[in-house]
Amino acid sequence: MTDGPHETPELVEEGVPFISVDAIVDNKIDFSRKRGNISEKYDELCCKKYKPQLHDVYLVKSGSTVGKVAIVETTEKFNIWSPLAAMRCGDKTYPYFLYNLLQTKDLQAQVADKASNGTQPNLSMRELEKFPVCVPSNIEEQKKIGAYFEQLDNLITLHQRKPIIILGGFYAE
Repeated sequence: MTDGPHETPELVEEGVPFISVDAIVDNKIDFSRKRGNISEKYDELCCKKYKPQLHDVYLVKSGSTVGKVAIVETTEKFNIWSPLAAMRCGDKTYPYFLYNLLQTKDLQAQVADKASNGTQPNLSMRELEKFPVCVPSNIEEQKKIGAYFEQLDNLITLHQRKPIIILGGFYAE
C-alpha cells in the first residue's frame, strides 16, 4: 500500500496522464477528468515509489470524496497523485474482492471515523494500514464473491443505460 507524490508536479501539454481524486467517478477511473499530464522524466521519478498496474485498487484518502474506490482496468501508462491510496493485491487476495470490500458500509464507516476533519477530510496512510478487515483465506471463495459483485455492478450499469420514454406524464421502459 502506498500513494503518489506529495509535491505538486509541473503539468505539461503532452505526456503521461496524471490522475487525482477528480478522476474517480462511479468507482472507475475517468481519464477524461485527469489532472493533466506529467513529463516522462517526472513519471520515471514517480515510478520509483509507485508504478500503476492492472487491478491495483485505489481509495480516495483526501478531500470531499474521501472513501471513493476504483480499480485499474487498463494497461495504459499513467500515474497518480498523493490523495489516492494505491493497494496491490498479492497472491492471497483477489483484487475485485478488495475493491468490493472497500465499498462496504463497515469499511466506509471506518474511513469516515478515521478521516481527520480539518478544512477537508484526510485519511492518513498510517490509519488506513491499521484497518481491521476480514478476508476469506480461500482465494477461490474471494474470486466467487468478487465475480458476483462484478456481475451485479455490470447489471446495474446496463439498467442505468436503459432508455426511459416519457408518455403523457407516465414513463415506460
